[in-house]
Amino acid sequence: MRKLGKVLHYSKVSKRLIVKSKEAEPVRGYVADKTGYIIGKVDEVFGPTNEPYFAVKPYSKIEPTKYVGEEVFLVPYSEQKVKKREWSKKAPLRAGRKSSR
Repeated sequence: MRKLGKVLHYSKVSKRLIVKSKEAEPVRGYVADKTGYIIGKVDEVFGPTNEPYFAVKPYSKIEPTKYVGEEVFLVPYSEQKVKKREWSKKAPLRAGRKSSR
């Protein structure tokens, strides 16, 4: 898990969180908050190559506006094998932890 960047805003039109990064390499993967909860996945990379922007598609059960201004982290697909986050009374899946479900 590595730092992706800071969430600038939530686009109500595209329903994406917009994250500004200082990384030069565009990457794909899941996005987690500072506690390690996976909140969505990278949907699109755009903008200048030296400071790209990431459009993150948030999972439907989270409140995306609460992450505006927060730092988020990238969990590459190779590190996390998650098909779909299960929403139930069980604890949410954390990045880096294998699910027994």
